[in-house]
Amino acid sequence: MRLRSRSIAVPLLALLIGAAGAWLARAASSPAAIEARPPNPVAGQTVLLRETSPDAPDAAPVPGAWWDFVDAIAGRQLGDILRTDPARMSKLMRRWARDPNMWKRRAAILCQLGFKRETDLTLLYDCIEPNLGDKEFFIRKAIGWALRQHAWTDPREVKRYVKANRDRLSGLSVREALKNI
Repeated sequence: MRLRSRSIAVPLLALLIGAAGAWLARAASSPAAIEARPPNPVAGQTVLLRETSPDAPDAAPVPGAWWDFVDAIAGRQLGDILRTDPARMSKLMRRWARDPNMWKRRAAILCQLGFKRETDLTLLYDCIEPNLGDKEFFIRKAIGWALRQHAWTDPREVKRYVKANRDRLSGLSVREALKNI
């Protein structure tokens, strides 16, 4: 089931991520940016999220975030908004892909995880490209994961991309990208 409305997607996302769900539902549906730090039970960290919409260009997971929250937001909420408003969100994701904040970059790389044949390869590669030389584990893993997800739909394209960029992709990204091919 594809969710077209933020009013439906946000409460569903809140249920999916557990303890921080109520906070996320308030933060994501508020018209103003909300800064709050819910506990992260997995890592003992905190996360800061501001409203994610094309109208809030500085809104994003920011320092203190952790992969579990960022991945849930990127793979679902950002993906839903990208489907609804691809022109503005594509522009925003390209900007996030170059942001100094690692979590914004990770979110940009992962925002199309469930898109399958609808994946905009130009956007995916535009988000991966500025991060190819990054030494951060979470960025390398995100690159491989995004490519692996697309490989379920188009394995030949992922093989081609990995072959063309093998000298710039980390070993982790290559292993993840080709894992199921």
